[in-house]
Amino acid sequence: MIFTQELMQLTKMNLPIDCDLSLFEAMPFHIYAKDTKGKYLEMNEAMARDIGIKKPVDFIGCEDFDMPYLPYDEAKKLRSNDERVLQLAQPEKFIQPVTIVNGIKVNLLSYKAPLNTRAKKRIGVIGISLIQNMREQAQPLLTERQTECLFLLVKGMTIKEIAKSLLLSPRTVEHYVSTIKLKLHCKTRSNLVTKALKMEIIQNRL
Repeated sequence: MIFTQELMQLTKMNLPIDCDLSLFEAMPFHIYAKDTKGKYLEMNEAMARDIGIKKPVDFIGCEDFDMPYLPYDEAKKLRSNDERVLQLAQPEKFIQPVTIVNGIKVNLLSYKAPLNTRAKKRIGVIGISLIQNMREQAQPLLTERQTECLFLLVKGMTIKEIAKSLLLSPRTVEHYVSTIKLKLHCKTRSNLVTKALKMEIIQNRL
């Protein structure tokens, strides 16, 4: 992640220009920046790992709504918090329950502030979020069989082809796919594939 002087000043980190900022990559909290429309400009490795993304760069240009495990209502609340910071033009603190990798429920204690250019132009929001406490350790979001079905779906196979490959009936595969859609909060197959391509458990099989 590349931190500009503006980002450091915004988060009250009065660091020398030539200091080594790589230590931020190893921190357990999330550091991120979004544009005014909610699209990610930067995030650190800890955040990418916790939301189920292989590398931070893979999520640049995406929104909270694109996070593999995050329900729509939680993503909507995160976006609402960003809009409040932009509207008030001042830093705000938030505590919000969110779902991270493998369906784990946590509370995020977040500090968000307006992100401005050196010329004082508002370009988005910067934030630092700390996982405050574990609310619920869920079972793995997808079973191994569901993951296999999703992987083959991503590869472009039809329901019948997946059934043949896994020695299942087409009806069983359809049931798996419907369950996966519910778990990942997807209404269409294309939306499901798009989300799946961002998931590390699928990327590791490609």
